[in-house]
Amino acid sequence: MTGDTASRPVIMVVDDNTDLLGTLSEHFAKAYRVLTASSGLASHELIRTRSDVAAVVMDIRMPGMDGREAARHIRHERPDVSVIYLTAHAREYLESEIRRQDLPTDYIVKDENAWRRLETSLDEAVRIHRLRCGEPMLPDMMASRHGLVGCSDAMRQVHYKIGVAARCADKVLVRGESGTGKELVVRAIHDSGVRRDGPWIFCACSAKSADQAESELFGHTRGAFTGAADRKGLFALANGGTLFLDDVENIDVENQAKLLRVLEDGRFRPIGSDTTKTSDARIVSATNADLDAMLNSGDFRRDLYYRLSEIRIDLPALRDRREDIPLLVEHFNRQVSLEIGREPKVFAPEAVARLGASDWPGNVRQLKTAVRRIVREVPSDYIVASDCDSAEVYPQPGMNGSTAEMTLKDATEELSRRMITEALLRSGGNYALAARDLGLDPSNLRRKAKALGIRFRS
Repeated sequence: MTGDTASRPVIMVVDDNTDLLGTLSEHFAKAYRVLTASSGLASHELIRTRSDVAAVVMDIRMPGMDGREAARHIRHERPDVSVIYLTAHAREYLESEIRRQDLPTDYIVKDENAWRRLETSLDEAVRIHRLRCGEPMLPDMMASRHGLVGCSDAMRQVHYKIGVAARCADKVLVRGESGTGKELVVRAIHDSGVRRDGPWIFCACSAKSADQAESELFGHTRGAFTGAADRKGLFALANGGTLFLDDVENIDVENQAKLLRVLEDGRFRPIGSDTTKTSDARIVSATNADLDAMLNSGDFRRDLYYRLSEIRIDLPALRDRREDIPLLVEHFNRQVSLEIGREPKVFAPEAVARLGASDWPGNVRQLKTAVRRIVREVPSDYIVASDCDSAEVYPQPGMNGSTAEMTLKDATEELSRRMITEALLRSGGNYALAARDLGLDPSNLRRKAKALGIRFRS
């Protein structure tokens, strides 16, 4: 065995059909070291003696110990190992079995797309196994999936949670500041999960009236209100797939109660209809709000929160994972260079350090905008620290310092500067949106920003 072969991950393939077992083994030997077992009992005995197995591909219907029983034994012996069912069963039956038995499994239905999906699932399972076991991951391995870049401990935990969420049908709540990548996480869960072949439906819960939200979520019938035509709601459109509720904290209390009922049994009634509909949509939500405070104030229902957060993924702010900034800078540098058809530029160490010193209140989104601007606008192929000065909003002097030596006027200005800067970052430079966020008139906000020396280019 060559050194290259010895470094490959180990997988186990289990099937009582010896011809299929040979075909699977031969196919995956190109990327993995493959162990084979022709029965559930044999797989159980083998997993107890091999600590290097990263994933198992298993048929369900086998004589004696079937795949479901074997998966339970594997989970008991090796909770770090993912099991992937390869079966001819219908999707609905398998999902109900996986939920009923609480098995950490994925499944692949034997059809014309089985090879592609199996390769994707195995790749993901091996990656998650490495994270669980604490093995070092190369930067490109962390940056190559779903656009989520980072090798920090915080991002390792995020990738691990994505893998957990992808392998079950539990509802997921993604929490994090604006610009941290919440939608990327939701897409990753869907694209690598058991419902990846189903629809992915997006719902922006902000800036909607109660009636608009109800109509969009549940649909309405012809004549339900003046000018109304039949319209399917997002729950109906997302049946069999994923419904992403972005800014879920903005759903009004009345619709929170209606949403809770759908989450309990999948049943809903379109506006104007006497017929109850059903939806088998998986719900993934995201928020940048302080839901704990909203729970305490009664603005968000506790029972709904518990339903939505069966799995919770907390995304770190960029200032809390500064060690990932060099990777992100290089990732965005290569991304924009590919778009404009030129070789990537070289960022000097002091330039990367300058970017790494900022608190980045707009998080990864703000850093991405800054790097893209630098690569497009700086004529030199070698980026130095001074090239970064005009690319983003740096904290003004004293913003993060102590107020011990400040006058009340100075402290008030510092707080105003911070709040206005962060509001403009959240709105992408839109003064009207930022003003509404701050409770100001847009013209008044512009005057205050100019007086405080805030430089912002959207």
